[in-house]
Amino acid sequence: PARGGVASHDLTDLAETITGTLRLRGIMAVSPLSMDPAEAFAVVARAHEQMQERFPEASVRCIGMSDDFPEAIAHGATHIRVGSALLGPRPLL
Repeated sequence: PARGGVASHDLTDLAETITGTLRLRGIMAVSPLSMDPAEAFAVVARAHEQMQERFPEASVRCIGMSDDFPEAIAHGATHIRVGSALLGPRPLL
């Protein structure tokens, strides 16, 4: 399965659009399936730091999931999704 989202170079433009209507709280990201989580979260951390220069109130860094939370914490995660660690794997549809 593929994972979608916005490219890091488009993040500020997206944030500008969001803040026109909503209160921007931060960033949420998961590691691409084809990339080492530590490398992916390093990219996310840099993008988030750049975004915070323009949007300092966007302090939430929700990155990582049950299988890669140590890497996420190492890269400044403020929130982590650990649903499968608590509830088990999702059933295949």
